[in-house]
Amino acid sequence: MPEPSPVLPIAFDTLNRGDRLAPVALTISAQDVRAYLEATGEDPARWPEHVPPIMLDALMLGVLLEQAELLPGLMHT
Repeated sequence: MPEPSPVLPIAFDTLNRGDRLAPVALTISAQDVRAYLEATGEDPARWPEHVPPIMLDALMLGVLLEQAELLPGLMHT
């Protein structure tokens, strides 16, 4: 299996399997989780001690969009 590409500034039209983004550190507070649950209508009782996985997905998508140049006219829906 080939080695992954080095960390790159990425444009979506040049993205290839194995390309890597810069490492990311996230700090998520209990207040952040409460705000997310309130905004999404998710039941807080389901997440008394954990971060909802979909919240992590949303945060990482935000990081990706900060690191990757979007194509003109691209719309995330």
